[in-house]
Amino acid sequence: MNVLTEYRDVHAMPVSGVVSVRARFSMLAVAYGAKAATVAPEAIDQAGALVFQTFGPDHDLTREMEHFIDTVTEGNGRPELWNDAGDRLLRAVHRTTWCGAPARVDVDG
Repeated sequence: MNVLTEYRDVHAMPVSGVVSVRARFSMLAVAYGAKAATVAPEAIDQAGALVFQTFGPDHDLTREMEHFIDTVTEGNGRPELWNDAGDRLLRAVHRTTWCGAPARVDVDG
């Protein structure tokens, strides 16, 4: 994954795309942090809220984020559980189409 390229691509997207890319970066940071067992609880909460606001309760990413949060919460810091949950979250992020994702956040205020 080339984060710099993805970041530059944000400028060519409609507003809803920008919101969804923000959710993507947030989830990627959490997933990679989990794989290294170094993710902060506040980062998980922030990513979960952003994903829920962006995609709503019934989207695949929202369900995967909820599974991830449950796994990390119940895993009590066990790195092997975090690693599996991080892998699963990464797969969910990568199989989602971002530019056409419906935004449920009013970014204009």
